[in-house]
Amino acid sequence: MSLGMLAVLAVGQGAPVDAKFVQVAPAPQTATAFVRSREQNRAVVLIHGYSPQPSHRAKATFHSYQYPGSPLVKSLAQMADVFAFAYAQTVPVDDIASSPSLHQGLASLRQLGYAEIVLVGFSAGGLVARQLVEDTPTAGVTKVVQVCAPNTGPTWSAVTVSAFAQSLSHHARARRLQAHPGMKIPEAVQFVCIVGNGLVEGDGVVSTWSQWPDDLQKQGIPVHLIHADHLHAARSRAGVEMIAQLVEDSQPRWSAFDVAIARKRLEVWK
Repeated sequence: MSLGMLAVLAVGQGAPVDAKFVQVAPAPQTATAFVRSREQNRAVVLIHGYSPQPSHRAKATFHSYQYPGSPLVKSLAQMADVFAFAYAQTVPVDDIASSPSLHQGLASLRQLGYAEIVLVGFSAGGLVARQLVEDTPTAGVTKVVQVCAPNTGPTWSAVTVSAFAQSLSHHARARRLQAHPGMKIPEAVQFVCIVGNGLVEGDGVVSTWSQWPDDLQKQGIPVHLIHADHLHAARSRAGVEMIAQLVEDSQPRWSAFDVAIARKRLEVWK
């Protein structure tokens, strides 16, 4: 299946990084132009996470739930025009979040006049989305839906030499917070976490509290629970329905009371 490409290279400090920002619904007529549906005011951008496959590391590769015809894309297409961003895993998360390919794609969506630009980031893609809105609040993003994101790192250790995988580690995520004390999600950006909790404590790859950490709780970021493992959180019927619902519904910040109630639910659901 062919996916049209808007941008190919995201240039960082070193060698170019392969990246692609494409439209997946409705299907564009050309590979170089995006099409806004008539009277459609919402655009959704799907950002994939880490892949252990060597072929995905050096080349931007779309994941199955980003393809036209996938259950997630078909569901979101009922309420939005849908786009997808893919990237090679050769540089840290910070460089992906600041890549020209991603920012040029978002600029194109702003030029088309969408009132809402929603980022749906799965796993490490949730970190890319989070860092983008934290570092560039003027990028035009209005909402972020994190799905099983390793905000404080995954349960496994980054033993690989991959700079991207290493940037997901507990130490790397802690350094990010220490280097930006007091950094918050912009108030103008709605933000919500989906926590997968299908395998004892967490989703088998990311712990419960990494998916909804203390720093997000203190900001009143809402959380929604799904009984799914990491792989199926964005692929199962329940996951697709939850993502679509959170994209469509408003996600205002929670009160301290709401956060406390959710914490108790998470503590019981292990």
